[in-house]
Amino acid sequence: EMFDDLGNLLCTITGFDSFSLQPNAGAAGEYAGLM
Repeated sequence: EMFDDLGNLLCTITGFDSFSLQPNAGAAGEYAGLM
């Protein structure tokens, strides 16, 4: 829920339609890929 709220806030600030908080590289990206 906290990440959803942050994503919605970032969309409001930036004017983007959507926002991804998923890491895309490095160890954090590998860990997220396993989930």
